[in-house]
Amino acid sequence: MILNGVLYLLTYNICAYWLHVSNMGEEKYKNVSYIAKAVLTLSHGNASPETGFSVNSALVTKERESLSERSVVALRVVKEAIRLFGSCRISICRLLLRREIPCFSCHILH
Repeated sequence: MILNGVLYLLTYNICAYWLHVSNMGEEKYKNVSYIAKAVLTLSHGNASPETGFSVNSALVTKERESLSERSVVALRVVKEAIRLFGSCRISICRLLLRREIPCFSCHILH
């Protein structure tokens, strides 16, 4: 598309095109530019929220209904970290538990 002697490839840099249109100084293009920018920021679907609801449904089972929002978020973070970095085996021994309890208490109080 050629606008005021400038060639714009809409598929290449649409943001530059609408920046130019909004800076043209003509009032008739100002509103169109704002609308285009707003539309371009909208999500193209709801796959991401739907995935989040599915993950929450799988995590919050009947036995876990009383979990707080903070606990559900923590479970989601752990699940995502395992998905991204892979799982590892950690043996939980008495020494590990003894060291963790003071840290847990410190985080709960703050």
